[in-house]
Amino acid sequence: VFFILLGVLMFFTSCKTYKVIRYESKDFKVFEKKNYDFSQERMFDNNLVFAYFVKRSDYVDEWYVVGMKFYNKTKEAPCIQVSGFTVKDENGKIIFTADDIVLDESKLYKAEKMTDNGYYRYYFGFDRTIKAEDVKDQCYYVSCTLNGTEFKDTLIRVEKKYWGPFV
Repeated sequence: VFFILLGVLMFFTSCKTYKVIRYESKDFKVFEKKNYDFSQERMFDNNLVFAYFVKRSDYVDEWYVVGMKFYNKTKEAPCIQVSGFTVKDENGKIIFTADDIVLDESKLYKAEKMTDNGYYRYYFGFDRTIKAEDVKDQCYYVSCTLNGTEFKDTLIRVEKKYWGPFV
């Protein structure tokens, strides 16, 4: 019993909590719960579209990668022209813009497996990123056109804490 308690104590003293911060669409949790009431405003060429950004870091800097996720049932990568991609903060200040791009099979990454709700997921992260010190608000607003149709999204801050090894 002593060695088991010692092992548990060693495990918890060698671990720490860390948090993952990302900004995801206000509708994404609804989508994960298999409620698709919002889906028509997010449907582009048979793909449900969600914008996001996620915090990344190395030993020197922290930044957010801005991107878009595409979910479809067809297993085919979308081909969508993204124009005028802009992220604004709560005060309307532009914190990120991206050049126009066509997202197709050559630029999208495919998730390894189908999601729990039966969708295939493709995603794209823009090369240019946002510095971590520029991201302070609780929500951000994304706007662009997808194949010539206006798309808007509201991203909200999501923070999750995990246990991990002490490095």
